[in-house]
Parts: sequence; structure tokens; C-alpha cells
Amino acid sequence: MMARKLSVLEVLLITCNIVALAVDILLLLLVLEDPSVEMFRRGPSCSSTEVSFSSVELVFRDRAFTWQLKELFRMSADGSTNAVGSQRQIRKPLRASSLGTGVMKSAMSVQIQAQITDFNEMRYEVPHENANLLNGTAEKSLLNYYVEVINKPFSIRIVRKSNKRVLLDTGIGPLQFAQQYLQLSFRLPSSNVYGLGEHVHQQYRHNMSWNTWPIFTRDATPTEVVGRPFLPSYWSLGFQLSRRDYGGLDGLREVVHRNRDAQIPYDVQYSDIDYMDGRKDFTIDEQAYPQLADFAKDLHNNEQKYVIILNPGIFKDLNYKVYNNGSKSRVWIMSSSGFAVGEDQDPAAFGSNSLLLESSRHYLNIRYTLLPYLYTLFYRAHTFGETVARPLVHDRKNPLGLIVALDYKREAKGQLYWDDGVSKGTVLERKYILYDFSVTSNHLQAKIINNNYVDPNDLMFTDIRILGMDKEPTGLNVLFNNNAIPILSYNYNASTKVLVIDNLTGLKLGQEFTIEWTLLVSDLEKFNCFPEDPAASEESCKQRGCLWEHTTIPGVPTCFYDTIPQYAASNIQYQPTGITMDLTLLADSASARAAAAPSIVSDPLSGKISSLKLHVTYHTENMLQVKIYSSSNKRYEVPIPLNIPSSALGSSENCLYDVIVKTNPFGLEIRRKNSGTVIWDSQLPGFTFSEMFLSISTRLPSQYIYGFGETEHESFRRNMSWNMWGMFARDEPPAYKKNSYGVHPYYMALEDDGNAHGVLLLNSNAMDVTLQPTPALTYRTIGGILDFYMVLGPTPELVTQQYTQLIGRPAMTPYWALGFQLSRYGYQSDDEIANLYDAMVAAQIPYDVQHVDIDYMDRKLDFTLSPSFQNLSVLINQMKTNGMRFILILDPAISGNETQYLPFTRGQENNVFIKWPDSNDIVWGKVWPDLPNVNVDGSLDQESQVKLYRAYVAFPDFLRNSTAAWWKKEIGEIYSNPREPKKSLKFDGLRIDMNEPSNFVDGSVKGCRNEILNKPPYMPYLEARDRGLSSKTLCMESEQILPDDSRVQHYDVHSLYGWSQTRPTYEAVQEVTGERGIVITRSTFPSSGHWAGHWLGDNTAAWDQLGKSIIGMMEFSLFGIPYTGADICGFFGDAEYEMCIRWMQLGAFYPFSRNHNNAGTRRQDPVAWNSTFEEYSRKVLRIRYSLLPYLYTLMHKAHTEGSTVIRSLLHEFTDDNITWDIDQQFMLGPAILISPVLQSNTFKIHAYFPRARWYDHSTGSGQESMGEWRLLAAPLDHINLHVRGGYILPWQEPAINTYYRYDGAGFDGLALYWDIRIDKQIAWKPKCSFIGWIVWVPLMQAKGSQVDEANL
Repeated sequence: MMARKLSVLEVLLITCNIVALAVDILLLLLVLEDPSVEMFRRGPSCSSTEVSFSSVELVFRDRAFTWQLKELFRMSADGSTNAVGSQRQIRKPLRASSLGTGVMKSAMSVQIQAQITDFNEMRYEVPHENANLLNGTAEKSLLNYYVEVINKPFSIRIVRKSNKRVLLDTGIGPLQFAQQYLQLSFRLPSSNVYGLGEHVHQQYRHNMSWNTWPIFTRDATPTEVVGRPFLPSYWSLGFQLSRRDYGGLDGLREVVHRNRDAQIPYDVQYSDIDYMDGRKDFTIDEQAYPQLADFAKDLHNNEQKYVIILNPGIFKDLNYKVYNNGSKSRVWIMSSSGFAVGEDQDPAAFGSNSLLLESSRHYLNIRYTLLPYLYTLFYRAHTFGETVARPLVHDRKNPLGLIVALDYKREAKGQLYWDDGVSKGTVLERKYILYDFSVTSNHLQAKIINNNYVDPNDLMFTDIRILGMDKEPTGLNVLFNNNAIPILSYNYNASTKVLVIDNLTGLKLGQEFTIEWTLLVSDLEKFNCFPEDPAASEESCKQRGCLWEHTTIPGVPTCFYDTIPQYAASNIQYQPTGITMDLTLLADSASARAAAAPSIVSDPLSGKISSLKLHVTYHTENMLQVKIYSSSNKRYEVPIPLNIPSSALGSSENCLYDVIVKTNPFGLEIRRKNSGTVIWDSQLPGFTFSEMFLSISTRLPSQYIYGFGETEHESFRRNMSWNMWGMFARDEPPAYKKNSYGVHPYYMALEDDGNAHGVLLLNSNAMDVTLQPTPALTYRTIGGILDFYMVLGPTPELVTQQYTQLIGRPAMTPYWALGFQLSRYGYQSDDEIANLYDAMVAAQIPYDVQHVDIDYMDRKLDFTLSPSFQNLSVLINQMKTNGMRFILILDPAISGNETQYLPFTRGQENNVFIKWPDSNDIVWGKVWPDLPNVNVDGSLDQESQVKLYRAYVAFPDFLRNSTAAWWKKEIGEIYSNPREPKKSLKFDGLRIDMNEPSNFVDGSVKGCRNEILNKPPYMPYLEARDRGLSSKTLCMESEQILPDDSRVQHYDVHSLYGWSQTRPTYEAVQEVTGERGIVITRSTFPSSGHWAGHWLGDNTAAWDQLGKSIIGMMEFSLFGIPYTGADICGFFGDAEYEMCIRWMQLGAFYPFSRNHNNAGTRRQDPVAWNSTFEEYSRKVLRIRYSLLPYLYTLMHKAHTEGSTVIRSLLHEFTDDNITWDIDQQFMLGPAILISPVLQSNTFKIHAYFPRARWYDHSTGSGQESMGEWRLLAAPLDHINLHVRGGYILPWQEPAINTYYRYDGAGFDGLALYWDIRIDKQIAWKPKCSFIGWIVWVPLMQAKGSQVDEANL
């Protein structure tokens, strides 16, 4: 190429560069002129130097190139150097900033500590007595570090010599050095940082996620993450009256006076917006409500309180001062719609002799006797945030009393808190009385813990009732003020074992006392290598490299693995947080045998992944994770967030487990530390990790294994005799060994000594498990990774609590959802439902919730209304005025054969439907929606109807972010129909069905395209396995989009479909109703209970289904879904009279208690039979309703602590191994034993009573059991309930539904929390109405128990 002439600009640039280079060379020569200066060691940067001398001045530029070079070096006076440190001088141009005037020049010394000071002005330094500075000279050769100084940009780095690890690097950020602001940033060698205090940290190792910690001494105590609940005023526990539009002050006064005259206990009167002038906040309608202030004063004079309403919506009126002030402050404005005005419904409004008034007065009096007890519990919640055992005490001005229920040791405990009920700061100032009550050794002691309040009413303890007094007492005395006074007024009932002491005198509130009595005490190992084909030939077996031996014993495999290992462990790293290792596939002799065997077909399970990683993580002291995955390729992992600590434990010293790595052959052994029991040992043959087949086996500590679902089981304990169970979500009614609606790869195991642990395999691909009597367990799955989580308990209840802590606590049900519920598929019209409701009310059968199935939809299309149900909106609103609730059903499939169907149109616009991979085409299926303009012939078989009448449907992808918003909008529009408001359906909850997802054609209307995904090399032990995975659902190649926008095959996430639909449905219910609401889902996966309950599916009206429903409920308790129940009397088939009675009795104690059946079958609701059936149903449901406070408490404990509600006897009596096999009886919480009749023509049953004192619920009589079977009478109108000694149960007089629950009280308990009956959260909401609840906590678990304060 020819040279070109340079431009003038280019010549100038070259000249400048040459001059700059010359200056640099000149400066370098000046440095080299003095030979006494030691040359610097070069670091990673060309301008980096190692500092190994004592005093050198340097000036550098910072990251913004604002530091200016002044001089390169300045030697110390004597020219000597040493390795103690160095000093640099750095200059920065003076400039003003918000942080103060910049320091012109600063000096920095390096002594493995870096000191930067103002070069021109003395600044404060920490006195040397607080900082140990280095003195003397260190030999450079002895240092284990060196220091590098980087010129551009200025920074220093301290490097460890041994491994060249940079320990500190200031180059990550600029140096800031102003008068009142200094900043220097360090890049750290790792995220393991400790110290920096004094603060309250959540863990010893610091959280590195953008946290800032202030350092400045302060008189401040460490605070908790959430505060204790506030202590309410005593009066706020009283009854309260409110309504909208009293018609003016005269009407308001009339309500107050007539309720006073009727002697209705009542503390609080409300006024709604009718007191306002033009319904405007902060105004009074002086015409309708003149002298309102005097009215409030009158209330106060009568020891009542006045509460007025305020709304956030401000009326738009330029003459309205509040509006103008808000406009100036730029607040947002909301409009509100009008409300219908109801009639008076205060108790006295119904007449002086009305039944309602008498009932209200009676039951409110009972409530008021319990207010001190409620108040005591609030004190405990406020001060300790925990639940404890307490006795029952009485009203503020009436005499006090105690109810004591003795356990089998004749012991009980409780507390009483008392103050003036209204003053602030009573707890802080300790101006209250606090009693501890206890019964031991035939002494009831009332001990005062705090006594700094004198009640002005001179209250006395006058009555004491002691339950469970198994012997007649003698020599009763009361001891107080050093006096022992005989008790003469008492009554003992030998049949009920109840002692009543009354007319006590002198036991003044604020005094300690003891009551004593005397009792007359009397003296008294092959692992299946061909699981996909049990009849595999010897040749096929050997072709796979396995061993063959013929057997005649059922279940024992004829083809089984050799013990030659397939993987070797290497690079094993033991760390404080866990263990890591590499697993490498070995070329073993099995492969050689397989190669030598006759070649038949290629092995479909070959292609093992050669390099794996195994991580063991110690998450908590009772939970660890074992994760095995490919080290070379990213594989699908379940996208469910778990509640895992942000950092693992720093040490395993206090863990309940030890982990041992076995290398020959490879295996992992996990032991319980305190007992040495091996709970997991995978050093077994058959470990496989290939692209589409993963298998691992483990030994088990015992034969007692529970869990794995959802499949129908004949016993709660798994049968270990070579049984295989498949798991893959499927629209399959319950039947033996058939995989059904949900997937729960989780089990709980009991060890021989009674300790318990739980194991979750977090994998959502199709799988099966095999249990064999070794005892051992084999997992086989066809995708994903092996990701195990183990919780160590050690009790069954703790295992469940730890498991739900991991996957998410169950949702808190609204109180009404615990009421009885009616449903059926096949209601013909809204009139039929109205008639049913009227009949239930006429029969006085308690009943809270009415369901409607897909009958209410127009041609079974979601979000539509059938012509036969045009008045459903009116019916719902009418029934809700009487306290009823409504639940609608929704299916996920959306019809695509409509011309003006907004749910489908908007779904397409938002791209929510599942499509074929690499395509914009929807995967079409068929479910319930019918084609438009067709007349359906219901006499045809199902297959013909699907072919002729069913519309094409699209399936929403609920994993996709946009789908949730679309789904919520559609739900919102059926609740508040914007186009036809009269068709708005004000539901209270939703049931989501068919969400496996179910499809009436296999795969799609045009079949599937990927053979290997729909019929994989290994087909797990599933129903219709011969038809492939797409049977009754979508094609496995269908594409879904995860929240992070990554694409995934339906093959991997199929069993998550119902799980992914549940959360947006639950959120939609809460958003549109403004209440807590409920969702009941058919398909579930671990953590589904965090948002929904579950019914046990389309069961059959058969006797065997009663007992299996108990097993199903106990299993779902383990799975963290306590709100569960079966369809009472069965879904398929016609129910038989006696069976339905017995099922009503059993179902009355399901948490989700609903009678539901199929279209075309006979009615089976309680009023469909005869008056006797109605009587029996009414009787048992009244028992249920009386125990709802206890059941609600259990649901609260499930929500806050993860406890079970329905539980096996083994949860409470683990030390009694007879209970390990009992599944025909169950516990409701820890205190109630239920022993139902489960067979026809049976009027006596054998029931087991573990070691405890048990009280017959129907008679109150108690009996001690040492652990024995008893024959119990069971007439047709009776179910046996027994209450366990040592527990205090809250109970309530039953009403027609839970809406009237505050008309009844009379319950007792051991802990307290506030519940806003209709709000989303259990929290204080001043504009809501409240009901205070006594919540039960078992005496033996109360001490030191923790309460979820965020929900109190």
C-alpha cells in the first residue's frame, strides 16, 4: 500500500504523545538516580507496585481521574527502608460538595492496616489504647502477605502470598475524603463475613444482599422483627350494635334504651354514615342528629362506648372544606355506590317477649362471663406472644369462678390477668393482677405473680367446678390469710366425676388462696432391574446387565440389580455448611455382561449421564437437603419456591443428624445423632441417572411408612410387601393403586424407637415408588433431578410442622368454611337450590355453605350464566342476608368455538393459552363446554357426546405471568358483572375442578407429535400406562412459559398445573370479595395447602369409602393440606340409607364437611330422606357446630404452626406402637378421639383407647385407659366421641349457621387471638367488627410455645 500524507491534526496528536512519553522517561530517570531506593515488585497492573519500605509520598488519580500527580517519591530522613509499612501522599483538587469541603491532601500508611489522614491538618484519631498499632520492624521474608498500590485508578490490594488470594481491594469504588464524609469500598474475597456490631443479626454470617449497618453507640435494646399484639380495651370485648340509617337521633336513642330495658349485655354503639351531613366525613347532620355530643355523653355515663364510621371517599364539593383541603394536598379520591337500608335487627327490636331477645340475653350473658378469660389471653398474647394453659374466670362485676379439667394425673394449669380494662400502659407499668392457677397433689393453688391493682368492685371467687374428679373428695378446706376453713357447700357427682364447690366466701380478687382435698387412693435385600415389565425374560434381563433368578414368591423380582457400583464418588469436600462431591459413571462389568448377552433390542434405559454433582446442605438443625444433578447440562428443576434459610448452617455440631459418605460402593448414609438410627442409606444397587430415567433406592429404618399420594390406599401405613405406587396428576376417581388428582412424593417414617422423620423428593415428573419388606424404598422418575429434603422431627407432629415450614403453612380458613356444606352436580335450576335451602331451614339442620356445580353455566362455559339460573344472583344475595355463603365452580378449559366470548378473546390477546412448541398454534382439547347451537342428547355414551357436542377448548398456562392477571379479571367480572350487573354472582369461595388438567381426548383433538415424550422409555406404574402419558390430558410436548420466561415442556410440569392455578384463584377470591375466602382444588402438589383446601375426589357411594376417607384425610394432613374431606355419602352411585347416616356422622367431623353427588343419582342431602334422617343429621351437626371454636383453633394452629387438624392416633401416642396401625379411628386435634361405624348393620364397635383418661363426650363420664380395646355401643343415631383428659375445650351453643355464632358462647380454652370474621388477615382493622375467640392450646405443649405474632 502507498503511504498517505498525515493531516495537521494527526501530526499534533503524535507530537503530544511523544512529549508525554519523554516526560514519563524523565521522571523515571529521576527515580532511578538514587540507587538506595528499592525497585517495586510488579502486580497484575502495569502501574502496580509492591510496597516494602517505610516512607514514600505518592499522588495518584482516582477512578474519575481527578487525583493529580505531584511527586513520585520522598525518602525518609535517613534513607532507610523497612517492611513495617509505607506512606503515600495523594492530592485532590479542592471542590465544594454537599458532604463538606474536600481535603486537599491526605496521607496513607499501610501496615496490613491502611490509614488515610489529612496531610495538612490534624484530625481526630482513636486513642492508641483502643487500637493496637504495629511497632518495630518485621522481616520482609517472614510476611505472609504483600501490598500492591495501583496508580490508575488509585487503589491498594492486600494479597496472601500462599495462594495469591486478594484479601482486600479498594479498587471497587472511589476514595471519598471530606470534612464530614469519608468513604472507602473494599472488594472482599468471599461472602463469608462476620462481625461489625453491635447489632441484632438474623445469623452469625452477614447477609450480603445490599445491607447497610449503622455503627454508632445508642441506648437501644434489640428489637424483634414483628411486635407483640396490642392489648385491647376490656370494653372492646363486649357486644356491639350497629346498623345503617337509624332514621335520626331519636331512632338511635330508641335502640339504645330498648336494649338497656331488655337487659341485653352490650358495650358499644356504632353510628354509620347516616349521622353525617350529606354523608360527608367530619360533618354532623344537625337536623337528623341534633345534640349528638350529648348522646355520646349519655352512653359514657352508662358505661358504654360510642364508635362512629369514617370512609376514605371524600365528597366532591367545592364548598366542602375537607374536599378542598384534600385537593390542595393532592390526595386521590374514590367514589362509592349506594347500599340498601335494612330493618332494625338489634335483639330488642323483635319484641320484649320474643325468642330472639330471650336467646340473645341468655347467650350474651354467657359471653360476658367469659370476658375476663378472653382478656387474660390477650394479656399473654400482648406480653409473650405465646399460648399457655389457663382456667376460665367470670364477669367484671359479678362473682368470679374457675372451671378445672383434670388430666389422668389429676393436674391442670391456667392463668388470670385483670386490670381496669381501659387504661393505657397497664402492662408496662405493671398495674394489674396476674394469677397462676395449678392443681397438683390434690391442691388447687391460686398464686399471684403480680398484684398492683385493686378492683373497685370487690370481686370474689365464689364457685369452682372440677371435672374428672375420679374419686369422691373429703376434707375440703380453703386456705387463705393463714387460715384453713372447712368447705361445707359442695356437691360431687360420682357418675360424671364432677365436683362443684359453691358459695365460697372471703376469696377476694388479689388474694392468694389454696383449696385442698383428700382422695381415697387405691393400689393398682433384591432390587428390581426391570420394573417396566414384571414378566421380562431372562434374556432381556441379562441384556440389561442384571441378574436373573426364578421365584414363586409374589412381588419378589426375578430380574434384579447386581451390586456392582455404577458411580464412584470423588472430590469429596466436607464443609461447615454441608458436603459436596462429584459422581462419575464407571465402566463396570455389568456392561460387559450386557455386551456378551444375546442382542435383542437396545436398552431403553441406557444413556446414563457420566458426570454428576451431589450437594448435601445443612439448612437447619433439623432439616437437610440432598441434591443430585448433572454437572454438564442444565436440567429442569421444579420452579416452586421453598422456605429455605438464606444461608446454610455454619456448623453441623447441633444438628439432629450425621451424614456419612460411603465410597465402596457409593452411597449416602444419614443417621439420627442421639440414637444412631440410620434413616437413609442409599448404598444400594440400581442408582441410575439418565436423560429420561432416574432411580435411587434407600434402606428404611422400619416398616412404618406413611404418605405418598394421591392414590387410594387401604391402610394409612403403607404395605411394604413389594408394592408399587405411581404418581402423576390424572382425572381418575379414587381406586386402589390408581394415580389420582394430585402428586405428593413425600413420606413420613417412624423409627423403631418412635422417633419420626419426613422425606420430600422435589420432582414433578411422572414417577413411581416401590416399597419392599427389606425395608427399603425405590424411587423412579422420568425427568428433572433428584432433590431430597429431609426433616428430623423427632415427633410426628414436629415432622409435619417442619415440613409445612418448608413448603408453606396452610391457609387460614374463614370461620364459615367450617360449617356444613351442600352441593351436587345436577341441580336443574336456582329454584331447586332455593327449595333445598328452605327445607334445610325448616328442618333446623345447621348449614352454612351452598355450592353450585357447572349446571349454573351456559353450556358449561366458565364465566357465563345458564338461562335456568338467571335468578341465581338474587338467590345468593337473599341467602347471604341470613348468613349463608356461596361457592361456585370453575374449570380451567376455555371454549374457543364462540364468536363473542370475552374470556377466550381476552385470553388470546394476553397470550395465555398453552401452545405447540415453536408455534403460535393453540393445543386444542375437549372438556365440558358444549358447542353453540346444538341440542345435546344426554342418552348417548360419553365418548359419543364428546365427539358430537363438545367444543374445542384452550388451556390457560397458569405458570405464565400474564395468565394470573387475565384469570383474576375474569373472576372479578363474574363477581361484579360490568355489562349485566344483575347477573353479578357474589360468591364467597371457588372450587377449581378438572385441573390435572383433564382432557376428554388424549393429548389434543389432532393427537400428539412427539412419541418419545408421550410414551417415554420407562413408563411409570400409572393408570392407562399402555396409552401413554397424554391419556386424558395434554400432549407432553405442549409448551409452557415459566415466570422467568424460560420455556418448558408439559412433560416436566404437568403435575404442577393445579398447583399453578390455585394461587391466582385464591388471590382473586380475596381481591374481589375483600374477605379471607376459600378455594377448594382437586389437583394438588406440595405447598398447595398454602392457598387452598382439597376434596378427596369423585368417590363412590360404598361402605369401603368411609374408612378410606379417614386414610385420605390423615394423608393430606401430612401433606400440609388440613382443610380436607370426602364427598359425604359418595359422588358416584345411589347412596343407601344406613350408609348415608353413618357417613353424615363421620363427615360431621371432616374439616371440609360437604354432602355432594353426581347428576343422575338420587338426592342424598339431609332433607331428601325422612324425618328420622333429618333428626340424626341435626343431632350430629349440632355437635360439630358446638365444637367449631375448637376446630377453628386447630385451623389457626395449622396456619401458624403447621400442626395437623385431623391426625392419626400415632401423632399423639407415638410411644404406644399399637396406634401405629390404627386408621379406623382418628383424632380431631390432640383432644378428641372419634370412633365411627364403618360397616353396615353394625351397632357395636371395637375402639382403641391409648393410655390416658378419656371422657365420653355425650355423657361427660371419664375412664382411665392403660392402652386397651373397648366395645362401644353405637346405635344408629350415635357416633362415639371421647375427650382426652388434661385438655380444656372451647365450645359454643350451636345455631342454624355460623353467622349467628356470637349469639352463643359457653366455651373454655387456653389461648386467645382476635379474629376478624370476614377479613383477609387475622389483624386489627378498626372499621371491621370483631369477635374475640378463645383458642385452644394443649397444656403439655403450652410452655415455651411460639405464636405467629403477625397473625395475632
